[in-house]
Amino acid sequence: MSYSATVYQVFIASPGDLTEERAIARQVILDWNNVNSGCRNIVLQPIGWEQNAFPSMADRPQAVINQQLLDSADILVGIFWTRVGTPTGKAASGTVEEIAQHIAAEKDTLLYFSKRPIQPELLDPVQYAAVKQLKTEYQTKGLTYEFNDPDQFRQDFQNHLGMLLNQDNYSHNEQHESSPETRSSNSTLSDDAKELLSEGVKDVAGQIVRVRYLNGETLSTNDREFLTDTTPRTLTRWDGALDELIEHDFVNRPSPDAEVLSITRKGYAFADGLTPPQSEQST
Repeated sequence: MSYSATVYQVFIASPGDLTEERAIARQVILDWNNVNSGCRNIVLQPIGWEQNAFPSMADRPQAVINQQLLDSADILVGIFWTRVGTPTGKAASGTVEEIAQHIAAEKDTLLYFSKRPIQPELLDPVQYAAVKQLKTEYQTKGLTYEFNDPDQFRQDFQNHLGMLLNQDNYSHNEQHESSPETRSSNSTLSDDAKELLSEGVKDVAGQIVRVRYLNGETLSTNDREFLTDTTPRTLTRWDGALDELIEHDFVNRPSPDAEVLSITRKGYAFADGLTPPQSEQST
């Protein structure tokens, strides 16, 4: 089924010594789409000069990349390891120029520095010194992150991207005003279901996980476990809450036995105007 969506372009900026991390960043972005686009009405488009720029003699090389790609980018992820890159005539490298221009435009910028070891004979001391200087400079201007290996970068970037896209400025295309149906749901949805949904929309991936295995069961979201015990009373309580969310189309279960359920656009919209359960309101 087709659906309307807002497209955000994510520019991947790095020197040439981070081929693996560039590929990981692109895959993390596409993975976010697979899980979230249908229910969030948001599509992320990963872009970078090597795959999205085309030949042009209209200006110097970096200026062409800026005009073709960077100017329209909404988010930038910048990654450094041992090299800054080649000077552009305006900045220490293309990556540095891209980051400076993106920050100047007051757009979201995620910066990462790799601490992965490198063989000494492959290290360019001048380039590495420039990276350290650049890192110090960025740390005086904002928050940067370090990672030890590509797997940690994958996990960190996945989490940070989810957190960023849960901010209000990336939810403007979702329904915020309550429809009559939503207002009706607010009066009929149980406090348990409201509590479960409230935690679910805070989860970085927007997911509720319900798993039954040999030695127990789990119902969790946003690092919170709801099945504090597996007595029949507790199981029926929270399974009932989950069934309510499914019935109201606030979460999507692709198949009856699916263990991972995603918050829907309707679920996010409802949660935005949700009245906290009586037990959670201040007295």
